[in-house]
Amino acid sequence: CNLAAKSVLHGYNTAYITLELQEELVHMRIGANLLNVPLDDYEDLTKDQSMLKTKLTTLKQRHLQPLGELHVKEFPSATASANDISSYLKKAQETLGIKFDNVFIDYINIMKNWRNPNSENMYLKIKQISEDIRAMGQENSWAIITVTQTNRSGWENDDLGLGSIAESAGLLHTVDILFGIITTAEMKAAGEYYLKCLANRVAGYENT
Repeated sequence: CNLAAKSVLHGYNTAYITLELQEELVHMRIGANLLNVPLDDYEDLTKDQSMLKTKLTTLKQRHLQPLGELHVKEFPSATASANDISSYLKKAQETLGIKFDNVFIDYINIMKNWRNPNSENMYLKIKQISEDIRAMGQENSWAIITVTQTNRSGWENDDLGLGSIAESAGLLHTVDILFGIITTAEMKAAGEYYLKCLANRVAGYENT
């Protein structure tokens, strides 16, 4: 949600597909990021229309370039494939009269694999979903940003490696770039985290 908010602030038309959180919660998180207010205060802010209007006006005035458009869509877990998401976003572009730049999907492991819907082979499932998402991005000129989880060895660890990816290495074999978010209990208390580049097809930033 933070990345999606930054995408909007930088003028990119942004779609956020959620298969986990409710649509309303995604709007709250992104809205709190955009308006720089604590999440717990966001609901009260939206009830005060004059204050909300003031904050939105201030947000627009502070940016020299126009803000990007934001569109959030919720699908139930495991019901949306890359084909479903692509079809929906194409229709949304036509309806809204915009072209999406960045598409966030939360998250890849709970998407549907339309090619082998009943397969229990996790490598095959994630590999095929990854390929379909990558093709969707290429065909529509969308940057696709999604997340996955670490395995148990990555929980509360002070470092992550390629062996920390949960369920399937098929994701690693398909993505253009992969980052790990590293934070321990001590780091959380200090409001800190590391962003580590685990894999990169086009530049030599691995393990930095």
